[in-house]
Amino acid sequence: MNHILITGCRGQLGKCLKDLFEKNEAAFTYARVFYTDIEDLNIVSGTEVKRFLQAHEIGCIINTAAYTAVDMAETDKEAAFAVNADAVSILSKAAKESEALLVHISTDYVFDGLSRIPYRTTDPTHPLSIYGQSKMAGEIAMRASSCRGAIFRTSWLYSQYGKNFVKTILQKAGKEQVSRVVDDQTGAPTWATDLARAIFAYLACSNLHDRFRVFHYANEGQTTWYGFAKAITRIANLSHEIIPVPTTAYPTPAPRPAFSLFDLSETKNALKIHIPKWENSLTACLNEMKQDINKTR
Repeated sequence: MNHILITGCRGQLGKCLKDLFEKNEAAFTYARVFYTDIEDLNIVSGTEVKRFLQAHEIGCIINTAAYTAVDMAETDKEAAFAVNADAVSILSKAAKESEALLVHISTDYVFDGLSRIPYRTTDPTHPLSIYGQSKMAGEIAMRASSCRGAIFRTSWLYSQYGKNFVKTILQKAGKEQVSRVVDDQTGAPTWATDLARAIFAYLACSNLHDRFRVFHYANEGQTTWYGFAKAITRIANLSHEIIPVPTTAYPTPAPRPAFSLFDLSETKNALKIHIPKWENSLTACLNEMKQDINKTR
């Protein structure tokens, strides 16, 4: 029986996937799930990856490992491309050779943000930053390998784990009176738990595993970072003022896409799933973070 390999298991999505698999052990046919991070498996080493797949009879790889320091990538291009592109190429070729399924996570940063209608999976990509370029290179490598599997592009990922925008706002609420947050970048937050559920749904759809596919996944609806921050403090019942500012007020080394909404219709139709509204998922996530919220009061 084939097993599953999850890379980047100490990241937000990796931890949410682990939670999901451990709660649903009887719901999938894979015998075992291997959770790895850089200390356990160097995915930039083709030799290590091939040896691991063979030794553990891996039938599915879920690659959540990524270089996500968007601004640092502008001066750390080699490291960003090593993890976001070279490693994906290695995993893709290994998956093709071993006939394993590969699920890879990509980003809204592969688009330039100049659209004013939600991006479809077939729309042209045009990344503005080194980070976006490295993620795009990973997508290209996976396509070129001809392996079976799927890319899930996502946006504004947050969770009860790790470092993310939700935790940043909660921390600021406990230390400062005011936060100034950008209000001219539009997108949709994604609770990592919901994305994990979508990946789980894809694994259950064996009819979709015959070829390479791309899915867009974010929670339903749209907002700005300012609107997101306001919702966090409102739902958490925190008295913390959020002031809207333009992107120009916070210049960053890496440009951000001003618009990164996804067209979710293909994902919903193919996976036969309901995608929750972002406010509802934020509420659910904050309910799991009550201890963190209480520390800010």
